[in-house]
Amino acid sequence: MPPINNPRQRRASPPLDLENPAAALKAIDALLAADPEDVSALNNRGLVLGRLGRYDEAIAALEKVIALNADDAAAWNNTAVVLARQGKHRDAVAAAERATGLDPASVEAWINYGKCLGKTGKFSEAAKAFAAADRIDPGARARMPGWVEMVR
Repeated sequence: MPPINNPRQRRASPPLDLENPAAALKAIDALLAADPEDVSALNNRGLVLGRLGRYDEAIAALEKVIALNADDAAAWNNTAVVLARQGKHRDAVAAAERATGLDPASVEAWINYGKCLGKTGKFSEAAKAFAAADRIDPGARARMPGWVEMVR
């Protein structure tokens, strides 16, 4: 998932080097030192911490975003990804479903929803989520290798 640039952020976030998560986290933390409620920075912090396997910290950052703006689809989507990585698949499904409800045009949210549904054995529902992603972006199938075949 790409870094988040949210219209509710207070200033433009600098580009993040997600290939170097330690440097990205340092840049994000500098933004948060200046403004602890910068939702884009908090969202990106959750994203990077999740990639580092620091799931509890990731969830804490994402919960703060949701507390500041319960309608932040990116935060719900990132929460779903982190919960899935923790093996909390039912909770991940609920978060991903919320993300797709808040931003039905988000290909990434539909893909993540499908993956979460697949992890719970709900393959026909997963196929519908992947089909929704395909309707939005016909190239989305390339970002779902293995998953689409599994749910057929």
